[in-house]
Order: sequence, then structure tokens, then C-alpha cells
Amino acid sequence: MTHPRRRSIARVVASAAASLALALGVALPASASSVATLVPGSVGFQQIVAWNGLLYGGTDQGLSAFDGTTMTLVPGSPAFPSEFVEYDGDLWMIAQETGGGDNSLWRYDGSVFEEFVAGAALLQPPVVAPDGLLYLVTAAEVAPGVFDTFLTSTDGTQAGTFAVPASPNDVGVIALDPNGFLVLTAGADETLWTYDGVAVFAAVTLGGDPVQIPALWTLPASGVVAFPGEETATPGTRYAYVWDGATVQRYGSATSPWGFVEYLGAVYYVANDGGERLMSATPSVAGSEAAVTPSIPGGYPDRVLGGVLYLSAENAAGDNTPHTFDGTTLTELTPAVRGGWSFTEYGGDLYFLAQIASETPGLWRLHESSGVPAAPTLPPTGFEVSPLLIAVAAVLVVGGAVILIVARHRRA
Repeated sequence: MTHPRRRSIARVVASAAASLALALGVALPASASSVATLVPGSVGFQQIVAWNGLLYGGTDQGLSAFDGTTMTLVPGSPAFPSEFVEYDGDLWMIAQETGGGDNSLWRYDGSVFEEFVAGAALLQPPVVAPDGLLYLVTAAEVAPGVFDTFLTSTDGTQAGTFAVPASPNDVGVIALDPNGFLVLTAGADETLWTYDGVAVFAAVTLGGDPVQIPALWTLPASGVVAFPGEETATPGTRYAYVWDGATVQRYGSATSPWGFVEYLGAVYYVANDGGERLMSATPSVAGSEAAVTPSIPGGYPDRVLGGVLYLSAENAAGDNTPHTFDGTTLTELTPAVRGGWSFTEYGGDLYFLAQIASETPGLWRLHESSGVPAAPTLPPTGFEVSPLLIAVAAVLVVGGAVILIVARHRRA
């Protein structure tokens, strides 16, 4: 079947190594002598996850595992695995159903893959909720040729996987609510709702602004959920909003916000304020939006590791490249690649995804060396990423691990 309103929304990356670096404040490798080299066998990776001592990524060929030296295709893996999340000790993902076609939820225990909700999963990240269940959005044909989307939960067994009773129609995206249980978007207008984990769904913005909410970022330390949304008076134009468990407030007038990350007590995101640039706001204060000074054009925040913010931003030549920002100074990591997302520490080196030949993403390793090699010329892969695709991240804390929502989206 064909799923309705298929979106490129949040992509989940769970990284134990990144959690440790964040918790301990460990500095990750980045200096004037650091250079990026392409990891062989990683062309086409869209996201990565460090799990069970290995670094994983996926392509149309299936799930691949990297031990720091060798990249190996995991036997029996489904195609296009993504939306990784660790749950109950296993690695869960969204990938194509057996035989190709639509997406299913898959579990990998390190040896065997098991398929859930065959062909019914939407391409967005599952969420581990406070009740110990894994939640995701699934689609169902409610009449011939008519599809709807619902909230679904699983306890990790086939028998314990079912649609949540009383789920509203047209569920879009879900995220943890730091002041409750879950937040989600639902309805034709894609408005904000809450779910208490028992039986009650409550509309927060039904019949009012904002509407057309495409993604949600949970910022646990700040106790808020940030998101872009439209106002009915200005359809097609999105602003930055925040939900603090009681009220929805707008940060400011910059448009097309994306990629909300909490850092140094503030919320950082990219938005158009006379040009795309890095913005900041006070977590729960309306009207607190301000451009970071000095200006950081094209500043797409990804995540915080080792006490610094990793992002892609424009360099002096006008190219968008990987950078770090410590709240004051912007530092370019390498000019050899374009973009930069899914920054992850593994084996003492920094790994990230960036565009290479024909705008095809690949996995890069940043390490100490002399000289900066040019990005290699690669043969066409048949898999390309639009230059308008953006990768950003927000941090969730789930089950004692840091869970990172990574979104790639064609921003309006």
C-alpha cells in the first residue's frame, strides 16, 4: 500500500559514546591539524548510530556495521534502515518491508532481524515513552483507497503491538513531553495534541494557532517542546514556537525555523532573519528570539558533544561546512566536505555525515593528521540528496541514554 503524507521528519540516532562524551564533558577531536577522510563502504548513509560497540548506518543494500577499521554489510538486514532507537537492549529501526515496498518497524538483537507492523510504519522515529513502551505512527486503509494514520505502541512482542485506543486521526509526528507523557500532531490542520499514556488525548491548539506543524523537538533540560508552525492569518509562513506544558508561545518573527537544540541555557535553531542564520531564544520566553552575534550564516545546529555545539555553517568562501560553536567562537572543522550532521564520537574519533560527489552523503572520520585531502570523486550511486535537505538534531534523554532526533527536511 501507499502511505499518506509520507514525510522526511525526525531521524533518531542513539549513541552511547556520544552520551558518555556529553555527560563527562570530554573534548572531541577537532584542531587545525584535524582532517576528514571518507570511510569506505559508507556512500549513501543517511544517519548513523553507535550501538553495542559498533557504528551502524544504512543504504538501499541494508544495514552496515563499522568497527573502526572494516565496514561489513549485516546479513539478512532490510533495505534503507533508518530512524534508529535503542529499546529493551535491542536496536530498532524503520526499514522497507520484506520484498521491498513500504516501511515496517524492525528489531535487531545483534543476530536476527524481526519485522513488526509490516508495511504500515511511517518514516519517522519511534519514541520510548515513560511507560516503557515504544510508540510510533502507523498507517491503515480505513476504506478502499482511503488511508489514515494512528498512534501505535509495542512492548517488543508481536502480541503486544497494537493501535492506541482513542488515537486521533491523521497523526503526524510524536515526541516526548518533558512535562507529561507524549506530544503529537494530528488532524487535517496538523495541530498540537498531548497524550497522557492512559486513554486521554487532548488538543492543545485545535481551532487556533499554530497549525501545520511538521516536526517536534523535545528539549528536556529546558522543559519545553519546540517546533515550527504556521498562523492562519499568514498561511505558508512558519515561525518558531515553544510548548512548556501549559501554554504555546512564539519566539519571534524569523521564518522557516528548523533544528532546535538546547545549549548554554538557550535554544538554538536556524531561521530566516533577512537570510538564513543561527538564532537563539530563552527556552520558555515569548519574543526572546535574537540572531547570534557575530552572525553565523547558514548555521544549522546538529547536537552538543563535549560541551560544544556541532553544526554546519558557511565559511569565508561561502561554502556550508562542518563547524563547532562554543557560545562565542565559530571554528571550521574541515573545508573538504559540504554540510555536516549526525556528529558522533566513536573510538576516540569524531564521525559525521556530509555530502560528497553528486551531493551523495557519506560517513567521514575526523582525526589528527597533516594536510587536508580533497573530497574524492565517486562514481554515481543512483542515490542523491537535494541541496535543500538540511540535517539538524535535538536531544532527548530516554532510559538513561541520550537519544538524538535528527531531521532532514526540505524547508519551506
